[in-house]
Amino acid sequence: MDIIIIGRGGFSYVVEEEMNQLNDYNVIGYMDSSFKNSSIIDEKYHLSMFDTLTVPPDVHYFIAIGNNSIRKKIIDELNINNERFISIVSVHAIVSPTVKLGYGSYIGAGVIVNANTTIGNHTIINTNATIEHDCNIGDFCLINTSSTLYSQTKIENDSVVKVGSTIVLKQPE
Repeated sequence: MDIIIIGRGGFSYVVEEEMNQLNDYNVIGYMDSSFKNSSIIDEKYHLSMFDTLTVPPDVHYFIAIGNNSIRKKIIDELNINNERFISIVSVHAIVSPTVKLGYGSYIGAGVIVNANTTIGNHTIINTNATIEHDCNIGDFCLINTSSTLYSQTKIENDSVVKVGSTIVLKQPE
């Protein structure tokens, strides 16, 4: 599957390495606000932001930008069907088969996501986070590195869980 990565900062390199390990994706280019004009360099697209006119219609996308509001703004301005945004699950993550994963989301290396959890669209679960059973994480969220969500935790849309945080809403009796 041909992919354009949106964003060309540090997170985009992590995402591209994950894609390479999965062997299902062929990164054909990048879209970023730092590219003033669209061009092809080393046989890869380098697209100025929101330039989709030169992209073949069957290409899929991934937004590799950690800032929730910027990801949301890009989605709004691109006006592309959610089905064209891939989700990426690291080969080094452990994800229950009962997890429901939205479009354009990312689950990084070392992440554990347990049973009956729902993860919304365009949400990032970063390295070594643990999401216990029956959690519900909204759209455009960022669960940062080494965070833990205890069972039955609900994270609202557009939320950020800071690095190393532990969220316990209900202790077992």
